Amino acid sequence: EKILQLASEAQDGLSDVKGSIAALHFMITNAAKYDVAENIFVQEIQQLGLPKENADVISLLYTNCKDRLREKFAETSYRVSKVLNTNWRVDKILASSNSNETSYSIQLNIQYDQNPSTEP
Repeated sequence: EKILQLASEAQDGLSDVKGSIAALHFMITNAAKYDVAENIFVQEIQQLGLPKENADVISLLYTNCKDRLREKFAETSYRVSKVLNTNWRVDKILASSNSNETSYSIQLNIQYDQNPSTEP
């Protein structure tokens, strides 16, 4: 509420806050997804222009949540569907004005995993 109040007092403040939150979300999720080391993450944030104190706080939050974020990404990203059955067919029409006409048909029956687990 305090952030929204401060943002509403400034001109275009709310859009700046939304942009900042989106940028932080992008940086933290991609750092966790690609397993970036904490010291590298702090350096990258500082190179973007944030003060060292702010970069340290963001890095602390990243360090505390990194493992949980990686677990969540593993649950939602690495799904493998099971192929139950396949049927295929090739048709070649021999007596036609278009003598090289061929049609292909492939049917896959797939089972999607609705409750993926992180265990191997």
